[in-house]
Amino acid sequence: MVSVLIFNGRQHNISPEQYWLCGANLMQGAGQEAGVAVQGSVRYFSVGEFCETAYQIRRHTGDQAAYFFDWLVSSPASLYCMCEPMGHFLEAGRWTLCDRDTRVLDLATGLRFQHEFDVLAEDMARAEALAMPPRVDADRVEAHLPAAREKFRYLREKTRMAIMQASSCVLVRTEHGLTTPSQARIRVRQLQDIFLPFNPGLKIIITSSMAQQEVLGEDFIFARIGTGAEWYGDHASWDRVFALAAQAFDLARPAAVTTPA
Repeated sequence: MVSVLIFNGRQHNISPEQYWLCGANLMQGAGQEAGVAVQGSVRYFSVGEFCETAYQIRRHTGDQAAYFFDWLVSSPASLYCMCEPMGHFLEAGRWTLCDRDTRVLDLATGLRFQHEFDVLAEDMARAEALAMPPRVDADRVEAHLPAAREKFRYLREKTRMAIMQASSCVLVRTEHGLTTPSQARIRVRQLQDIFLPFNPGLKIIITSSMAQQEVLGEDFIFARIGTGAEWYGDHASWDRVFALAAQAFDLARPAAVTTPA
């Protein structure tokens, strides 16, 4: 059985495996080209490192639109794909499985894809029972590369355009390995190098569960978050982060959004 996805004006047949976990949200959100339901004038964008950031932004704002980094795993070096040519992005033969075969690593950018490619059918039951991600079906990766490349090229342009158009833009990145303000400032400078040309007034939030000292600045904050029992993190500590950002950046607070249980 397959599901039909209308993406970028074209019809795509999507296997049930591709809808596992939050990968379904990405593919549904990618087709939202008519506009974005945003609470207030503040626009938050995830710039990685993984799914937790995008989930918490959606929970806080109610904005369900999909953007480029939402459900990817992005190393610091891979962030430059937003401002550099992507000539060999997701090309045939330029990928490998990584992280115990649960993700596809694009060798051109360093981006890791966990929710985009078909997974082994026999792993679905195992993954649910053991709370582990299923392994990618390596034999089916090559066939899906053209569709994946088209989708993420579109999402990249959509993200860049949305950042440029945002009157109040906040980039959010989580890296649990960052511990000191000096490390956070290195990441902030990198993000500024990449994204300031798109929006000179943007602000930046860096979060880490290992932050030893927090920083509240006019242009960026470095804040501590809890790890939480699930992949999406600790809601209370994220609520505190958004409150700190609203205070430090003088942001209008988004309207209350009811989050499903």
